Amino acid sequence: MDAPLLVSLIGLALLDSLNPFTVAAQAYLLGTRDPMPRSIAFLLGTFAAYFLGGVLLLEGLSLFLECLWPVMPRWAVGAGEMTLGLAAAVLAITMSRQASRGEAFTLPSNLGVLATLLFAVASTLSDMATALPYFGAATQIAAAELGFVGRWLLLALYNLIYCAPLIGLIVARAVMSSERSDVLFGRLRRFIDWAFAKLLPSALALIAITFLIDGGRRIYRLSS
Repeated sequence: MDAPLLVSLIGLALLDSLNPFTVAAQAYLLGTRDPMPRSIAFLLGTFAAYFLGGVLLLEGLSLFLECLWPVMPRWAVGAGEMTLGLAAAVLAITMSRQASRGEAFTLPSNLGVLATLLFAVASTLSDMATALPYFGAATQIAAAELGFVGRWLLLALYNLIYCAPLIGLIVARAVMSSERSDVLFGRLRRFIDWAFAKLLPSALALIAITFLIDGGRRIYRLSS
């Protein structure tokens, strides 16, 4: 397995794991009464939905590369990267404006385990449309020319890293006292507010700049 590919996938997964909505939802559930069943259901639903969505995305990309890559014009890669860059820029601006309006995350405190599982699946699938690091990772995995077992293992590793903050929160809640966990999750919610307003839009802006520069470089090389 290519070491640079693995490093790139880990980096993208770590960036993707900074999803403020998903982490905020888990932190909220862990701050309610009898939190473990629903928090574990949320973790399992998130992993399953993201992994299955990634499998559909990945196999579609693999079929695309196998059938259309040989006849696709070379400029299409650069144009595609620039399109993703523009999409990331628009998303960064949109999220920055939402944060400036002070939009708060809320979740009903009386969700059952099954309802929490379904909520995790629905929210994860709806969020995939804006998961630009996931699209980038799937593209890299599809281009690596691995068998489906290798592709799915890399995808499972990506999803495990993506869910690492959710797992870490569950472990922290399990080992800490109620008093200390109340303090921790109170601070975490304040950090999530800050991350939503500052960190994530900045990360998306960085992704946008990277895609725009690389896409422009590819097109420039073809024209020179």
